This record gives sequence, C-alpha cells and structure tokens, in this order.
Amino acid sequence: MAKRKAPEELSTNLNTIKARNRVSNLTEDEKAVHLALKADHGDLSYYLKKLYKSAKYIAASAEDKTRLQNELKVERIRVRTEKGTHASCIANQKVKNTSAPSSSPQAPPSTPPQLLSELAAFEGITSIQSMTIITANGRILRLKTI
Repeated sequence: MAKRKAPEELSTNLNTIKARNRVSNLTEDEKAVHLALKADHGDLSYYLKKLYKSAKYIAASAEDKTRLQNELKVERIRVRTEKGTHASCIANQKVKNTSAPSSSPQAPPSTPPQLLSELAAFEGITSIQSMTIITANGRILRLKTI
C-alpha cells in the first residue's frame, strides 16, 4: 500500500485544497458515488484511447469519428450498467439502502447537487434522451440531454 503524504507535503493550490476538502467532507454513500464517477471516467478514457489508436478510427471521416466515439460511450455505459458498476447504479443502490427500513430511525443523507451535475455531465451523450436519478432524500430528478 502506498504511503500517504504528510500534510506539509500536500499541494497548496487553492483549487486542489477545495477539491480535497469537498471529497473529505462527503458521506460514505456520497464517496461511493464519487468513486464510481471517477471509475466511469477512467473506463471511458481507457477505451477512447484504444479507439483513437485503432486503424478504423484513423481512417474514418470526421463525422464517422464522432459516431464511433458516441457508439463507444453508449456501449461502455451499457456494459457498466449491466455489471452494476456505473455511477447511476451505485447511486440508486445507496438510495435503496437508505430507504430500507432500519432499526434506528435516521434521516437519509441528501446527494449533493455537485455529484448529480458531475453524473449528468458524464452522461452528456446525444443518443441518451433522459436519465432519472432518485436522490438519497427521496427526490426524483429527471435530467434530459440535448
């Protein structure tokens, strides 16, 4: 396991500090969604890089390149959704877990709008018409892509 940096070795960049504080203040469920978003992004980046190196992509016209990229994005979302590792699946699982009756009553945590907007930005593909997200506090959000 890698060692953690000492606090004095961490970056002093203001944006880095804000991001680190935001992530450290997330609840366990919110961190799971955040990590799933990072995994989705990493998965998509890996397969896009493979696509960019393929002979099929290199020989394609600009319109075909866009089509190939969108097809790949839709395919990777489908695969990760079927596996249950896509961020929207993780978010819905966390909502179901907090919605289940428990022995100790507690208010379910709300999903921060920032995580939802990250998820919507990741899903911004033209072939997907809309996406429904149920937040941890029970609100239903319908995000539509154009």
